[in-house]
Amino acid sequence: MRKLGIAAIAILLSAAAVLFLTRPDQSSRLSFSCERFRLVQMTALSVAYPDYSVSWSAYDSNHACFNEKYGVEFLPWIGVSPRLVSVNSLRPMFTVDLAAQASIISNLGPWRMTDAIQSLGNAQDWPQKAQQIKVIGKLNANATIKVVVRLVKPLAEAEVRTFASNPEVFLFAPRGSDENPISWDWGTAGLSCASRRGFDFCHKVQSATASFQKWVSQLRASDSAALGTLGLSLSELQEQAENVRIHGIVVQNTPEAIVRILKEPAVASAIVADAEVS
Repeated sequence: MRKLGIAAIAILLSAAAVLFLTRPDQSSRLSFSCERFRLVQMTALSVAYPDYSVSWSAYDSNHACFNEKYGVEFLPWIGVSPRLVSVNSLRPMFTVDLAAQASIISNLGPWRMTDAIQSLGNAQDWPQKAQQIKVIGKLNANATIKVVVRLVKPLAEAEVRTFASNPEVFLFAPRGSDENPISWDWGTAGLSCASRRGFDFCHKVQSATASFQKWVSQLRASDSAALGTLGLSLSELQEQAENVRIHGIVVQNTPEAIVRILKEPAVASAIVADAEVS
């Protein structure tokens, strides 16, 4: 695949390295089982970092306590890569141990998508809609592009799907100029299944909203430490789940399809995060 030039991604690529993170003191887990602590974190990582793609294709819920099960001194790694057009889940850019002291996750650093989602609540930071329609419309018709779409006003999921049938990520209310919005990844293969994220939050649900609400309803007060390692709180998640409104989405498609979305009255603008031509 030939990449279209995006300088910000090149900067991130130059910083790529494997992160060997230390295992936390057992007291930090309080009374949590290894498995539950880890599985809460596995989902929470994608909720807190929508600008990154999380993969654990080799590890289902039965392997959450790999070290305890097999008597070895390490835990399975989770693959983390920028949410590019193409992400190889078997060869992620970073590997991290979520059981580690987790503020180190911030070492992954921002890239072009990060800047877009963190400015979701600041209209002045976004390019003019008409300008983006022209720019994206001139891209190679054979390209695949990944964009962050900002909505004019918060909408329910059903309203969003009238013009974007299958968003990869739903972005909820902005949290601050330097913070990612809480999000829900509903378009990445494997992420919406209980076998990958440990909780049965996809059974008998018909939407991303219902799935997010079900996951939040399954969290307990004892999960606060696991959530806190990723900058999340149970009360904030519960508040979002009570009245889910979507402020933006991440979509991957052809330039022509993205232009159609941009022309919708409900759409304020879009920023291209990545692009590829086959």
